[in-house]
Amino acid sequence: MKGEADVVFKGLIAATAAVALAATPAIAAGNTANIAPASETVSGSEQMSSSGWIIAAFAILAVIGGVVAAASNGDDAPVSP
Repeated sequence: MKGEADVVFKGLIAATAAVALAATPAIAAGNTANIAPASETVSGSEQMSSSGWIIAAFAILAVIGGVVAAASNGDDAPVSP
């Protein structure tokens, strides 16, 4: 009985995702408007560009962490009683 409910639930999720994917372009096409480009310059843009190294540092740390995690030999024994 539980297996049938899981199949029905998965089918419902798949149908909902299909409807959402099919409806998105139609909804976006209906929201077109004449938007004028901005003619003003943004002051203080140097502050935004100076924080780029922080993002790069986090990306490098994430890559290093992923390499360390992938290179671990997996000899951790479970500690269950």
